[in-house]
Amino acid sequence: MTTYFAYGSNMLTNRLTRRAPGAATVGPARLDGFRLSFHKCGVDGSGKCSIGPAPDERSSMWGVLFHVPYHEHILLDRAESLGAGYFRRSVRVQHNNQTVTAWTYQAQSRFIDDSLAPFEWYHSLVLAGAHEHGLPHTYIDLIGSVASIVDPAVGRSAEMAALLPSPTP
Repeated sequence: MTTYFAYGSNMLTNRLTRRAPGAATVGPARLDGFRLSFHKCGVDGSGKCSIGPAPDERSSMWGVLFHVPYHEHILLDRAESLGAGYFRRSVRVQHNNQTVTAWTYQAQSRFIDDSLAPFEWYHSLVLAGAHEHGLPHTYIDLIGSVASIVDPAVGRSAEMAALLPSPTP
């Protein structure tokens, strides 16, 4: 097992375990000196999440730690377009008042486009993962403030919405 830091749609356990079935939640973690952006060009042409240095080194972002079996790394690498969109990097995060070394994905510079926006379904997956793991409300509000766009692909929104938790009555 290795420790993976998820910060985008992979924060949603249902999304991640469809990609890496053996993944197990560790819990929320803070990455200092970085910020979240929705500027990585996805295969579908929309904005996906990435991390990058924050303009203020005292800034931080949040995500979720998962233990992922070694043999499932290749499954995540394929889902995340390793080498053709993202590269892996090591990060040091804060979890339960301890520093933990984890790996994560970061967008390759040639796939960054600040003019992109996420599709509504992707944005909803990121928000749902943040809520699921109890990330700070101010951080969830920051994610919620990101503008999203309608996906023109018929059926993809409904397919992705199936990953979301059912609303409670």
